[in-house]
Amino acid sequence: MNLVCNQIKNLTEKKYVLFTSNCSTAIYLLLKSLNLKNKKIIVPVNLCYDVILSIISSGNIPIIIDTNDNLGFSLKDLKDKLEYEEDIKVIIFPYLYGNSDNFKSVLKLAKKNQIIQIEDIAGSLGGKIKQKYFGSFGDYTVGSFGKGKIIDMSGGGFIATDNRDVFLKVRKNYKSLSKFQLKNKLIYLKSGEFLERILKTKKKNLFTQSKIKYFSKGFIYYKRFNKKFYFDLFQKIKKIDLINRLRNNNSKFYEKIFKFDFLKPITHEKGSVYWRKNFILKKGSSEKLIEYLNQNNFYSRKYYPPLNHIFPIYKKKMVNYEKNYKKLINFWVGEELNKSHIMRARNNIINFFNEKNKV
Repeated sequence: MNLVCNQIKNLTEKKYVLFTSNCSTAIYLLLKSLNLKNKKIIVPVNLCYDVILSIISSGNIPIIIDTNDNLGFSLKDLKDKLEYEEDIKVIIFPYLYGNSDNFKSVLKLAKKNQIIQIEDIAGSLGGKIKQKYFGSFGDYTVGSFGKGKIIDMSGGGFIATDNRDVFLKVRKNYKSLSKFQLKNKLIYLKSGEFLERILKTKKKNLFTQSKIKYFSKGFIYYKRFNKKFYFDLFQKIKKIDLINRLRNNNSKFYEKIFKFDFLKPITHEKGSVYWRKNFILKKGSSEKLIEYLNQNNFYSRKYYPPLNHIFPIYKKKMVNYEKNYKKLINFWVGEELNKSHIMRARNNIINFFNEKNKV
């Protein structure tokens, strides 16, 4: 485990690292260990909903920010929230889809307003701004090795910090959590089904406080990993630059051959990594196209539904992201992908629109 700790320390330029069961648990532990209660935590609207569960479970209040057209933080909305909201203590910057986008501007605003910065590199491990890795800029860093992440170990996360006192509190609080059991996994699966129900029925009031407390058990728990887990993780992190180079090459190939008038690519900043390759359909909804591609055995998704569509605490529309979410489509870019698969996706898209035009 020490070898892997040193790798994370080098990537994040932090002195202390604690491995956790997953990233959601890491966020929960960090907020609890910072002694925050009823404070406001800023996150983007297009974030995995389990982060919201972690924030609420920690006794704090998530505040969501609309996106810009790169699917990153809207600086205008962020400035508005900082001006009018009280008790904002933390901002979580998740490098959405692996893109650094306007991170430096967000970081500058956070520091100016004396807000704690947590870099969430769950979907962006190994990305860089110039020569510095993501996770080495803010006060704290959290990450994940869960399913579908840059390094997929089917589980595991971490917290990195320079603050020894916070590290010791995190470690103590982690050991006090209930140990992982099969029921945690079953609750996690149920939460996914529950989310699908909300999105289909559009009844976000289903996510009550009692449901939030129940489903949090599917994400927040203590789990130990064996020596093989850490050995395999060490070997994969050694190859992080190569892994990301292959992902980025796949993303470039998508953009090269998807020269369609009806698709706008989301291009990442130099040094970033692609967790997914995103496109925006210029007209209409992307749902039918996604459905068609999946029926033809090619991975495509929207990711992530607007948080204000899920949780009843959010009344205000997130105008820009809701507009783009209707048209959003993203593609898998993992290193195991090859160019023939991407060409097949291109042919499927052409077939879809040819069939649509015949109707």
